[in-house]
Formats: sequence, structure tokens, C-alpha cells
Amino acid sequence: MKKQTRRGFLGNSGAAVAAPAFLFAVAGPGMAETRFAFLSDMHYAHTGELADGGTSWGLTESGLVTLVDYLKNQNLDFVILGGDFCNIDAWFTDAAMIEDAHNAFDRVVAGFGTLNIPVYYLLGNHEGFRALTDGVPDANHEFFGNKLYRHHCGYGVDKATYYEFDLNGWKFICLDSGAMIGAVDSTQMGWLENVVQNTDASTPIALFIHGPLYPFFGDPPESTKLVTNHEEVIDVFKDHSLKMVYQGHLHKNEIREVTQLDSFGNEKKIQFILTGAAFMTITSPGNVDGGFHVIDVASSGKFTVSSAKTTTQPPVQMLSQ
Repeated sequence: MKKQTRRGFLGNSGAAVAAPAFLFAVAGPGMAETRFAFLSDMHYAHTGELADGGTSWGLTESGLVTLVDYLKNQNLDFVILGGDFCNIDAWFTDAAMIEDAHNAFDRVVAGFGTLNIPVYYLLGNHEGFRALTDGVPDANHEFFGNKLYRHHCGYGVDKATYYEFDLNGWKFICLDSGAMIGAVDSTQMGWLENVVQNTDASTPIALFIHGPLYPFFGDPPESTKLVTNHEEVIDVFKDHSLKMVYQGHLHKNEIREVTQLDSFGNEKKIQFILTGAAFMTITSPGNVDGGFHVIDVASSGKFTVSSAKTTTQPPVQMLSQ
């Protein structure tokens, strides 16, 4: 099999990804300073269109359109897609399969681009690209591993898989849990430690990642269930104001308030928030394991979380902190 050369690796794809600076909506009376949505596990598959907009495991074209149209009415400043927004993690055996994977990324990026607000993409395990050459796994393929993701929606000029940005007094940090859900690697850990060390201790921080950093259901730290060095990651923030940790992957909704001690023995509270499968908002509205969240945050550190489980009703508040 010849290597796919549809487009140059890490070239410009026209993705609606974050640039170094943006213009955001200015909060009016009674409004939170920042309002955003976190959606995980959309599993856009591109093919197999059904009347309900999806399959038992993800969205198809009409479902993607319906979901984006709903978001357009939520007065959002930005959206974070928390991984598994595509569903392309098969072993790729021919050029047609690779082309279809490109098409899936293109369609998601184009669809969310119509929101005309920043869209931040996290790498999930279903965006991992597994290439075969002559029936043998090919780690040298130009799109192997996270490279297809980086090509289409990596952050900034370097097409990074992890990054941070500031808005209205908050620090937002997006991490990479790996294309197969493993650990936050040493290079990324060094980057994270530097970011946190250079952030004022009083600045409220929101952390986002696809693989869970908390054992919500008592799962052991297996590679497919929990980021193996989750405790090391969270410990980086012990002397800072980490307010919320957003995760996906498990297709469940759960919130756990966790007490962390700082270096002086003082207690602080962190909300670990697990978001259900976004595709269920379309395929099985109201499902307890489905939906996504809309979050209103203020520079004071206060925030509220609302859950959207259907595209026919407004989000319902579930947490005020």
C-alpha cells in the first residue's frame, strides 16, 4: 500500500482552531463573563446515515447539523470538543479508508466552524490513526498516531495536542491523554508544570482532558479507563486554584467534589466532572448517560454547570459552585 499523500502533513486545513488571540462577546448585565460548552464522545462517523441522525455508536451528517444548530442558540463564547469527536480508529488498510478519515475530520471542523466562535479540539482515543502498510503496522506513516488529528485540528501554528489560554480572569488548560489513553507524558508534564508555576496562585483554573483523571466508578488505572499518572497531574495544581476538571471517554455523567491539601495543609475543593456521550443528545434524547454541558464562569471563581440532554430543550442547571 502506498502512503497517503492527499495533503501535506500538518499543512493548513482551514480548521476553526484557536489562534493566539480572539475577540469574545462582552458580558452584559446579569450575564456570566464567559459561557462555553464542553462536548465529549460525539463519535461522528460520516457514513451510515439514518433518519435519527446517528447510529448506536455515534452521529452521522444530519445529527451533526442538528447539534451545531442547537449550539448556535446558546450564546457561547467558545466550544471545547473533549475527544472522540470523530470515530476513525480502525486499522487503515487502503487509500479509500484514509480518505474517509480525512473527510470525517473535514466535516466536523467545517460544521463547528459555522459557529463563528473559537472551537478547541482535544485528542481522544477514537481520533488515533492506526496505519497498515502491506498488512503490517506502520509507525512511520505520515498520519500515524496523533498526526491525523494534528493535521486537521491541532492547536496553533505548531499544531499542538495540548495548550492553554486565558479569558476573563480564568486559565483554561487542555491536555492530551494519548491516542490510546495512557499517561500524560514527561514532555507534556514539564510543559504543564511550567504553565502552572507561571500562573498566579489565585487565578481560577479549568482543566480539560479526554481520559479520566479520577476513578469515578472504582476502576483500576487501566489504560482504557484512567490516565495512569492521574495523581501526578493533579498534584501539579496543589498550590493553585484548580476549580474544575472536565473529562469524557466513559460515556457517563458524574460529578465528584474532591478535597485537596496544599503544601501548608489547607483544604480546597475541586469539582471532577465526567461528561456523557454527546451523540446520545441526538440518538437517545434524555438518556442518563448522554448529553453535554454548558458552563457559565465568572472571574470571581464562581461557576455553574448546566446539562443538555436533548436539542429540543434548554440546558438544565445541575451544579453551582
